[in-house]
Amino acid sequence: MEIGSDGASTPSGCMANLKTAVAAVAWDPPPCVKKEVRRIAELAGASWGSVELLWPQGADQEQRLYFDLNLSCISTMPDTLVVSDSNKIWEEDFDPYTALARFVICKVVEKSAA
Repeated sequence: MEIGSDGASTPSGCMANLKTAVAAVAWDPPPCVKKEVRRIAELAGASWGSVELLWPQGADQEQRLYFDLNLSCISTMPDTLVVSDSNKIWEEDFDPYTALARFVICKVVEKSAA
């Protein structure tokens, strides 16, 4: 979401909000952000989820604030049909819901076998 002097000028990041879904653009974060998000997930004991961050446009790489860890992030999962440039991040037939379901099934099978 971009915030100007008059307040929010673009929708929030919630994929459940149609305006956001239409405005969403696929983003491959820089390695430093990926590393920090993995560390946040590790500290939280999270296997999956989403992390929200504030990063002022044009700001130094160190000027970012992680402010929300969503461990039940169905509302923030991307809809690959409406996210622009999704083919730059995901393979053509990527379905995040199927990927999540497969992940959960694998975890259940692993725990059952232990």
